[in-house]
Amino acid sequence: MTVIATSYMVTMAMDVAKQLSSQKISIELIDLRSLEPLDLDAILTSVKKTGKVVIVDEDLSRCGMTAEIAMLIYENAYKYLSSPVKRVAAKIIHPCRIPGERGIT
Repeated sequence: MTVIATSYMVTMAMDVAKQLSSQKISIELIDLRSLEPLDLDAILTSVKKTGKVVIVDEDLSRCGMTAEIAMLIYENAYKYLSSPVKRVAAKIIHPCRIPGERGIT
């Protein structure tokens, strides 16, 4: 399985990889040190090798880095996937609505 992560999520992914290795589950971790330029070749090489992908990010999954990378994988390596790309990210929450604010009653 390929795990793609940035920043502090790399540390967390390394901890999880150690735990999974005791269950004989192999993780290939890609530490994206930069998003621009994005090392798409490294991502696609790993995806083609493992067939499974988890993208981990501290930010929201929608409209963020996880969505963009997932789409690039689908556009360039769909036929190599044995399961859908999974994203682990912050929960999407909606701002609270305050009565009287912007015409809200």
